[in-house]
Amino acid sequence: MACRESSPLGRGARAVLLGAEGIVLLGILVGLTGCGEINAQARNAEGVRLFEQARYPEAAREFQEATYDDPCGANAYYNLAATLHRTGRLEHRPADLTQAESYYNLCLDRNSDHTDCYRGLAVLLAEQGRNEEAFRLVEGWVQRQPCSADAKIELARMNQEFGNRPAAKEYLIEALAIEPDNPRALTALGKIREDTGDTAQALANYQRSLCQDNRQPEVAARVSALQAGGAVLVMTPHFRPDLMLVGNRSGLNLYSVPDPAPRASFYGPRSVKFLPEDTIPDALRTHVYTKGLILMPERSRNTVVPDANSASVGTVVYKRPSSDEILLDVSADGRGFVNVVESYDPGWLAQVDGQPAAVFAANGFTLAAPVSAGKHVVRFLYRTPGRTPGLALSLLAAGLLAWLIWLSPSVAANDSAPLAAAAASRFRAVTAGSGPVKLAAQTRRPRRRR
Repeated sequence: MACRESSPLGRGARAVLLGAEGIVLLGILVGLTGCGEINAQARNAEGVRLFEQARYPEAAREFQEATYDDPCGANAYYNLAATLHRTGRLEHRPADLTQAESYYNLCLDRNSDHTDCYRGLAVLLAEQGRNEEAFRLVEGWVQRQPCSADAKIELARMNQEFGNRPAAKEYLIEALAIEPDNPRALTALGKIREDTGDTAQALANYQRSLCQDNRQPEVAARVSALQAGGAVLVMTPHFRPDLMLVGNRSGLNLYSVPDPAPRASFYGPRSVKFLPEDTIPDALRTHVYTKGLILMPERSRNTVVPDANSASVGTVVYKRPSSDEILLDVSADGRGFVNVVESYDPGWLAQVDGQPAAVFAANGFTLAAPVSAGKHVVRFLYRTPGRTPGLALSLLAAGLLAWLIWLSPSVAANDSAPLAAAAASRFRAVTAGSGPVKLAAQTRRPRRRR
């Protein structure tokens, strides 16, 4: 059977995201013909405007009127279902949820390949604990439309949400086999790979997704954050057409990652965002990070206060003499921070031109140290935390042990006789009777009074 591309929802359709449940509200703006369809177009557009203002009852009325004007139009039924789904959740109204399910099904009766309707209905069923029905719904869609990438992507989303990550990954790969440049599939696959620690391949997926649709600010932020991690190479048994193959050995392909972050960089004050230290991880998770910007703890601000608004720039040459030492040749025209893509640890110490310098956790996980204008040699050294006190305690213990050994001959000479006498006395006491029990009974016998 030949595969065909899934048809669009309507030329000129405008999509508005409704929230985390992944429902999309559609307002058909152009491309409709006939008086009833034109009226439905106008009512859908007005309903979208009202929905965006959270005026849900008024939006629902507009969508209801649109179904009267165009009874065969699937989108009005979907819009009405999505609105009732929202009010049912927000206001805890089961009747609205029941109506939403009914309108979702009416939408699918009119368009059996309505992607957003399948997604909305599957979410509604899952929210009500009807997981098997939700899976049957989407699996049936996949079976009826085996060449639909959207159907496989939705089934992948459900598997991921229910913890079946391997199945989700397989469905996304199948979707990309149908539509290699589908941005939604690429983004979802990138998220799975990022969650499983495969950051380099996640970066490649996100970049391909952005090439197809650059109106994804969250994906762009994830690309910048992953690039800050400095991923350079990917080793995998799989074929990766999006990366450059640089070698192959024992069935493993080695690919290079485009545009990784340099191992060491200089950031002027204008390229620094100061945040409370405990909020930096959350800032990264919520995509505050952007390329060319470094997140520094608030307590590091005073190290660049004199040039807080400076747009200073600089160059850094990275060297690694040993695993516990990093050398940087820095040239800067103003104050700023040098950042090294190396995991921050309290054991790292810094020196600038041989003088001690502060070490901070940049972006919550890399090494950073402040430098002033000019040419400098920055040295990071790793010392195991607690090493010096531990060495001192070890020396003290060794000295105490030596002192005790030195004293032990005289102690043994003076105390050996009393110890031997006491032992002999205890031995005679035990063996004098027939056994310990009898001896104990004899000791409890009361003494006669004279």
